[in-house]
Amino acid sequence: MKRSIAQRLLDLNRLFYREWGRDFAASREGLHKGMEESLEILSPRGGVLDVGCGHGRIARAWKGGILPEGITHYVGVEQSGALLDLAPPEGPFLRFFQVDLSCPGWSHPILSLGFPLSAALCFSVLHHIPGRDSRLALLGEIRSLLPPGGSLALSVWQFLHVPGMAAKVKPWKEAGLREEDVEPGDVLYPWGKEGKALRYVHHFGEGELVSLVEEAGFQVERIFRSDGRTGDLGLYVLARWRGGD
Repeated sequence: MKRSIAQRLLDLNRLFYREWGRDFAASREGLHKGMEESLEILSPRGGVLDVGCGHGRIARAWKGGILPEGITHYVGVEQSGALLDLAPPEGPFLRFFQVDLSCPGWSHPILSLGFPLSAALCFSVLHHIPGRDSRLALLGEIRSLLPPGGSLALSVWQFLHVPGMAAKVKPWKEAGLREEDVEPGDVLYPWGKEGKALRYVHHFGEGELVSLVEEAGFQVERIFRSDGRTGDLGLYVLARWRGGD
């Protein structure tokens, strides 16, 4: 994908969260079932990095004592300032950073904290990063923050198998782009009742996602689907970095 096209897609999503972030956050107060299951399976002990933390619903759940015991530190990173404005207050062991996840080096502020991270969460993030190389770079930077044996839980959106949802996909011309500008699996999807708020989404195949995670240096340990009214609108991958390059 051309860098100029990728930038336009990133800008499209930034505009969405700047204009609709508060309404979007209000529709996602609790944790998805798949998130809860991922955390129960991983049972992280030590620090947790929440990549694409949004308005901090995992941090809020941690502060509320509804996550598995063992988490001692929390670091949330998010691109949208509109969402971070809605996050819970920081504390000695709870920090938030606004970073550009598409820009190499976003991990540097987290490294300077010195928090003992043991697990990373990346829920509903990868499908908003345009370009396979950029998605691979994001996973590689997450891995760089983890110790050998550190775990990763990530999820991506699945919806094209639901006829009613697939029918909502918009033509790329509504974003001023052509089909040949984007990669296979890239779609333009509306949000809200009127469907005027548009976002870039990459729709992953299961094999595609597993291959990407493994290429980033992780060993996949479990794959499952959860969430939504059909119970399968989220594809989850749990993985671990065994160490080495």
